[in-house]
Amino acid sequence: MHLPMAAIAFDETLIDTGEVTGPEEDSQLLWNAIDRLLSLPQPPTVFCCGNDKMALRVYGILRSRGSKCPTKSPSPATTTIA
Repeated sequence: MHLPMAAIAFDETLIDTGEVTGPEEDSQLLWNAIDRLLSLPQPPTVFCCGNDKMALRVYGILRSRGSKCPTKSPSPATTTIA
C-alpha cells in the first residue's frame, strides 16, 4: 500500500460499497454515498470509481449537485487505469 509511503493515513470513512440489483438502486446508492462523503467534516476532493460506467454516474451526480468537475478528458482528474 502506497499510503504509508506518502505519510497518508488510511481512512475507512472514505470507502463506500454496495450491492446493486438494478439501475434505479445503483443511482440511489451512488447518491447516498456521495451525500455521505461530501457531508464529512473534511470531504474528499477526489473520487475513485470501480469502472467507467460508475465514474460517469458519479460525474453526473456531482455536476447536478453544483460541484465543479473537469470539462476536458482525459485529464489527471478523469483518467482510466487499466
